[in-house]
Amino acid sequence: MILIAFILYLLINLYEQKRYQREYNKRANLELTDLYENAPCGYNTIDKQGYIKRVNNTLAQWLGYKKLELLNHHFSDFLTDNSKLLFNNLVEDLDTKEQVEGITLELISKDGRSFHVSLSASGIKDRNRLVVARTTVFNISDRVKLEKRLEKIANTDSLTGIHNRRYFFEQAEKFFPPHTPESHMLSALMFDVDYFKKINDTYGHKTGDLVLQSFTQAIQEHTEEGDIFARMGGEEFAILCHLDSPQATIDKAEKLRQVIEDLTIKINDKTSLSITVSIGCCHQRADTSDIDQLMHQADTALYQAKIAGRNRVALH
Repeated sequence: MILIAFILYLLINLYEQKRYQREYNKRANLELTDLYENAPCGYNTIDKQGYIKRVNNTLAQWLGYKKLELLNHHFSDFLTDNSKLLFNNLVEDLDTKEQVEGITLELISKDGRSFHVSLSASGIKDRNRLVVARTTVFNISDRVKLEKRLEKIANTDSLTGIHNRRYFFEQAEKFFPPHTPESHMLSALMFDVDYFKKINDTYGHKTGDLVLQSFTQAIQEHTEEGDIFARMGGEEFAILCHLDSPQATIDKAEKLRQVIEDLTIKINDKTSLSITVSIGCCHQRADTSDIDQLMHQADTALYQAKIAGRNRVALH
């Protein structure tokens, strides 16, 4: 009887252990499923062509679809045109790499809104050939918005709202070799508001700021698409543009000079100001190798316009 009781005890104990293990495994699977489905990041599995085979709730909710609506769609169906090429390159890279990390893509949700994500993928291979890839997707929209805001602040003149000197020279470098072939079709215009110090001394810096803002607005209304207009510092401004000849450069500068001469700036109900501007300009020559040289020529022409009496255009 003791032996039978002992055997029954062992059987019951073994049964309870197995039941406990089954319940534990069930709870663990539920927790893992919950972690996968509702993680703070998106997960999905794509085949070697890029079609979605599995996706979690988080990514589906970001996109505004039900999970079943996403299955067997190509992942690029939910990407902007610029991001589609990046994603296709990622799939190709997984043929030779085990993992690709931190690719920034722009996804489009069902309601048409777009948002930025950082996607990392690891490939699962059979006989050295990609079978499927598992991806992790982090929503980085807030970070991208902040980066764009900081970039705008870094490249914008706070008083006038146009580009600053830093942005001007960064963009200008793109028009010179090795970034672009020599074309010799570039013109630079340097502006200096005449007697600006006298305006500040007479009416105060607040009025001086208004003058610079009014000058900027007037010039902006007569710039063309592709022109780079920036405040270089103080009362000096510059435009970089594509023109066909030195004469076209002079004509553009003279038109802008006349715009400013015709400008009336209302200070208050009783006071209005008229201003003039001196402009130095140059047209890119065969021996102009970089933006610094081009701007030096424009600056030299500006000096010539000022010593010749101001309110005029000079060409170097």
